[in-house]
Amino acid sequence: PDTVRIILTGHSDLSSLISAINSGQVYRYLTKPWKRDEEFLPAIRQAIEYYHIRRERQMLMNQLQEKNRILHEQNLKLTELSTRDGLTGVFNHRYFQDEVNRQFAISKRNKTDFTLLILDIDYFKKINDRYGHAFGDFILVELCKLVSKSIRVSDIFARYGGEEFVLLLPTTDIQGGRILGENIRKRVEKSQFSNDPHSIHFTVSIGIASLRTAYPNNPSELFENADKALYEAKKSGRNRVVIFDS
Repeated sequence: PDTVRIILTGHSDLSSLISAINSGQVYRYLTKPWKRDEEFLPAIRQAIEYYHIRRERQMLMNQLQEKNRILHEQNLKLTELSTRDGLTGVFNHRYFQDEVNRQFAISKRNKTDFTLLILDIDYFKKINDRYGHAFGDFILVELCKLVSKSIRVSDIFARYGGEEFVLLLPTTDIQGGRILGENIRKRVEKSQFSNDPHSIHFTVSIGIASLRTAYPNNPSELFENADKALYEAKKSGRNRVVIFDS
């Protein structure tokens, strides 16, 4: 495909030349008899220059495409770093704030329900104090793996801070949130978390609130409602799911 073609022809019929040029992707044509120094050699030199220009242009295009690919990958990594928690790999607090505002607005506009869960590890400080922070980090990572396997692709799971996590459930009512919360709570309670030389069981408490329960005016109120439910779960004995009731 990169070959530069020159036609040397004794035919001067214009239609034949046009047909040959179009079908053969011809760069130049010379009609016989041609002059060696005035026509033939200059045409060869120009063809060689044209060939090198095309090759150089293609090399530059390839380099540009490679740089664009690398830049795209770097941008994806930067986006990932800016929205993901460095330890657990789930979404971070900043991403949660953006999404809860967005989902709240969508639900209000579409008149659909929207449920928020706040999940907290029970007695996490005791785990850190007894087994060390490295094992505590292991517990956080494993919990995130367990929860991530329990939710839908459309659900948004984020680390709010420390051992506290949030789940945003679009188009989900309070009962759907309760079912998911109970499922997660039971799975955590029945699981054994082992990382040599330690192996423990632990539990979580979950508070739930939705748009259609207390009709919060803004995302902050929705979060406060779920947080109050979480506080009630902690206060009433932990290892339970509590729904906010105004």
